[in-house]
Amino acid sequence: TFYDPSNNTFGALGHAITDPKTGTVLSVADGELLNSRVESVKQGKAGSPGEIRGIFYEADRPLGKLAVNTEYGIFGKTYGPITNPIYQQPLPIGYQNEIKKGPAYILTTLDGDKVEKYSIEIEKINHQTAPDTKSMVIRVTDDRLLAKSGGIIQGMSGSPIIQNNKIIGAVTHVFVNDPEKGYGIFIEWMLQNADVE
Repeated sequence: TFYDPSNNTFGALGHAITDPKTGTVLSVADGELLNSRVESVKQGKAGSPGEIRGIFYEADRPLGKLAVNTEYGIFGKTYGPITNPIYQQPLPIGYQNEIKKGPAYILTTLDGDKVEKYSIEIEKINHQTAPDTKSMVIRVTDDRLLAKSGGIIQGMSGSPIIQNNKIIGAVTHVFVNDPEKGYGIFIEWMLQNADVE
């Protein structure tokens, strides 16, 4: 989701990695940030969430070390600089009071390791005084993304949400009965949990 070049901190997912049977947040003993490549995309349909399937590669050259797994994402430190092909310079942070209903973008990968920008609409903003993974309701409006994935699918968690050239959040959940829609978390809740010193 984000990488801070000032301190090499990274954050991803926007929600926890949990035990599929119990739903409990798994503690981190050891973990690394690796390069990955999308191998296939299963389209989402009402009642049947789609998914991205990928593979990790260059496991002998990890990008960073995972430090914590929290309800609001996973966080750690990179071993060196990470680049974004779309945004060469870091984006400013957009806090919840700056977010407006209307057009925005997500960055996600559906083909190989190519990051692409797709249009969405922010339909609802849930102003919050405490962290929550369901901060806003988003709807995919990009025809290319709808044709390829049907909307928000499993594996898109952590895709950054950008509005007015600011990073404002990350995709967290899909509406199972309406895959064109999903939830996003405010970036500020992720940043609050990114202290991994």
